[in-house]
Amino acid sequence: MHLTAVVKFLKTLDEFDVAKNVLDTFAKYANSLQHYDELAMLYQEIKDYGSSIKMLQKCISVANNAEMYSIRANLAKVLNHSNDPQKALEYSLMNLEVDPNNYDTVMEISFSYYLMGEKEKSYQIQSELLDKDIETELKKRIMYNMGTFQMERGKFKQGIRNMIMGGRGLGIWPPMNKPIPKWDGISNDKTLVIYGEAGIGDEIINARFSNELNKRNVKHIWVSLRKDLSEIFNYSGIKSIHSSVNLDPTEEYVFLEAMSLPIYLELEETQLWNGPYLKPKQQYIDKWKSILPENFITLRWSGNPYYDQDLHRFIERDILVDRFAKFNLPMVSLQIDKKNEDSRLIDVDIKSWEDTLAIQYIAKANITSCTSTAHSAAAMDVNTIIIPPIATYYPWLTMRDKVHSYWYGDKAVLFAQTEHKNWTTPVNQAAEYFENNIL
Repeated sequence: MHLTAVVKFLKTLDEFDVAKNVLDTFAKYANSLQHYDELAMLYQEIKDYGSSIKMLQKCISVANNAEMYSIRANLAKVLNHSNDPQKALEYSLMNLEVDPNNYDTVMEISFSYYLMGEKEKSYQIQSELLDKDIETELKKRIMYNMGTFQMERGKFKQGIRNMIMGGRGLGIWPPMNKPIPKWDGISNDKTLVIYGEAGIGDEIINARFSNELNKRNVKHIWVSLRKDLSEIFNYSGIKSIHSSVNLDPTEEYVFLEAMSLPIYLELEETQLWNGPYLKPKQQYIDKWKSILPENFITLRWSGNPYYDQDLHRFIERDILVDRFAKFNLPMVSLQIDKKNEDSRLIDVDIKSWEDTLAIQYIAKANITSCTSTAHSAAAMDVNTIIIPPIATYYPWLTMRDKVHSYWYGDKAVLFAQTEHKNWTTPVNQAAEYFENNIL
């Protein structure tokens, strides 16, 4: 079996560590541009950007002048993904000198500026590209990005439409083909089937719209990709089934993808939050109250390492722990993917999202990077401090004031990163808020 096929197969099984071991073995014996290039691509597939960059640098060491352009372009892309936009910009600018009319290079430059916090420059570059004769696929990418810029500028309805529908056109959230009609956003004579999509956080974000559908007398059911999340939704009053369960064949249905709900409901930003919509089960609250000390806080500094943007939202653990350790409160780590070497942190044996919600519910406060735990805590309307990266996810773009998002209530506050790789400033701001308003 070809190496590419092997790695892609392992990726479908979530065997990322095995795939990396396979690639590391082949890398020992690689000795040509073709080998290095293929390995760079496959390392990128499994989100091992550091190894991908090393392979591309080996490509540069053996490439001729004619091959350098494409290698620099690939390096710029991987460096941006690995959250190193300054180096990415250097390679993109070299290519721009060679071909000033290569719009893909211009887009990569815009992305670098965005990651460096120079968002206005990024916006201007892409706005100017829209006035040029560009290919349809590039125009889709720009309109998707424009959704982000528009929401940051207070144009919520226009921005959310461009982002979600543009994302569907790009395959970020692929449109679903179902053997039932798509909902028109108005009729309520059939049961609306809402298909959960994307990540856990996305399902939690959009589950709120069950309340709005109830107000409009739209009978609906949520189809979740995760069994424990489906159970939480049901317990919280959101009728839900797991995706493995068949729909009742005696009913008539229409369907909609979950991410499209705010568009089809034609909501203003002021209609996004209608109070808490998730709650933990009492048996889990009782369980964790008997295990954990009083007045503890929870910390989470990174998400799924195989998520494309995880390196952008990753806060160095010591920056976060050192700052909040000064309050002398028990600190519970919600990094369930690995045990911690820091003795100041309490590791917990979390088996399900029901455990997570109960722990967050009884905590004095939940301090988190931009991960699904930010949404689970904020959806319960408990004290939540979110520290998003410069490459901010869309719920943190629509703000009603400097620290509150329209998507959540007053107990969820944001202190976003504004300088590349500077997490100290927003972490200090988060700690100051905690000390003055929660402690």
